[in-house]
This record gives sequence, C-alpha cells and structure tokens, in this order.
Amino acid sequence: MTIGMKKGDYQIKEYTFTPIKTNILLEHNNQEYKIETHLTGFFNVYNYLTALAVVHEYGFRIEEIISKTDKIYPPKGRCETYKVNDGYAVVDYAHTPDAVEKVIDTYKELAKGKIITIIGCGGDRDSLKRPIMGGIATEKSDWVIFTNDNPRTENPEKIMNDILNGVKKKNYEVILDRHEAITKALDLIKKEDIVLILGKGHENYQILGHEKIHFDDSEEIKEYRKKCEES
Repeated sequence: MTIGMKKGDYQIKEYTFTPIKTNILLEHNNQEYKIETHLTGFFNVYNYLTALAVVHEYGFRIEEIISKTDKIYPPKGRCETYKVNDGYAVVDYAHTPDAVEKVIDTYKELAKGKIITIIGCGGDRDSLKRPIMGGIATEKSDWVIFTNDNPRTENPEKIMNDILNGVKKKNYEVILDRHEAITKALDLIKKEDIVLILGKGHENYQILGHEKIHFDDSEEIKEYRKKCEES
C-alpha cells in the first residue's frame, strides 16, 4: 500500500496547519475523509496516515480510526504546544543541528508572526555541533535567546562561546539562566508569535556541575501562564 500527495492508495488531497492542529483531506478508494489531528507539521501528516493505513489494513474502518484521532496528542517534549497570550510556546527535544533545522523550518511554515527560539548545547558532549546549531538558529529564527542546556561540568561560558562562533547575525541575546531565558521569551510573545524551547524536551532536570536539579521546560510555561492569569 502506498501513501502520497495526490497519488497512491491513500492520497493526501490537501492539508492545512496551525501550531496546535492539522486538517487533512484524505482520499481512499475514491472516497474522501476529513481529518483533524492535534499533531502538526508536514512530517506528522505522513506519520499519522501511515498509522491510519496500517490499522485500516488490519480491518478497522477509517471512520472508526478518525473518531479516535482527537485522543492523540504529541508525546511529552515532542512539539508539545501551549497557547500563551496571543501566541504559542513549543517544547521540543531537538538537540542536533538536523533536528533543530527541521523543527524551526516546520514552525516557520506555520507561523503568522515571529519565530523566537531558545536554545543551548549540553556540556561534556560533542562540541563540534555547537557553532552549527548557533548558525542555524539565528539564520532561521527572527530572534534567538541562547541559554544553558545541561552544562554538566563544563564552563557554561565556554559552551556559549563555541555556539556564538557559528553566528553571523545580530538577532540574539545570551541569558545563561534557563528560567530567566524562558520568561524573557514568553514576555516577548505578540500576536501569532511562536516561541520554540529546544534541547531538553521531556527532561525534568538540569545538570549543573555535578548537581542534578529539577527543571522542566513545560512546567515553566505552565507557571508563566498561571502568573499571567493571576495578574
């Protein structure tokens, strides 16, 4: 069985994105189906329809599969999206040059406002990727806040210098404290802006030196929203 854009056994006739959902028009056996999923990004159109096709081939009706779709959400830390003020904040585990580029490109396609990216690099790990990631983030985003990821036992300023070696644009600032960086980025959100908080995803800790402290990017967003509602 094949899946494709306007061709194949399962045809994607059209699709539209928002930062929190995707609408898909599917054609199979000359019948059209309208699908709304909480997954977003073009890669997830194929991911979802591959899963749908497999389940359908096992004998389940497409209508039945579609009826369960609204119960499917991204896993924690993988394009995990929150409405914040008049824009959105997204938590994703992207921590390699390729992953960072794909995530930013995906949300640039969705964005009606600006893309603000928060990113850092882990310490005691591959240092060669740092300038590459710095360059990608600044080239593809409207604004970038560079911050700590898990510096571990490496000097955070050394990590940051490595990152900045790949940066050619002046559309960035450095805030090493990750809590402060996230707060600043969320404060910057205007209508339809998207803040991408990259690197740690599902992790609920941060490693500073030899100390492992509790830190969760998603919780930071939830706390920020709570304070906004109370103020």
